[in-house]
Amino acid sequence: MPPRSAWAWARAMSKTGEAGKAMAAAMNVWEGDDKGRRGECEDPWIATALRGWRPDTDAHFVELAQSVYGPLCAAIKDGGRA
Repeated sequence: MPPRSAWAWARAMSKTGEAGKAMAAAMNVWEGDDKGRRGECEDPWIATALRGWRPDTDAHFVELAQSVYGPLCAAIKDGGRA
């Protein structure tokens, strides 16, 4: 699982509750943006490990991102302990 993309998905999902917007946020982190931020897919370690993989083509990405980062986002949103 690419951690930055998964974190972006979970944060967006926590804020908006919309899966489409959450995936757009994850893909923005994965691919990079027009502001000069490199995409997570350009990280040599991730590129080697996940050759040709993309978050928007793998249903398990959402499940894993939610299970790993969902509780943390919920705790942050609720102001409780993480």
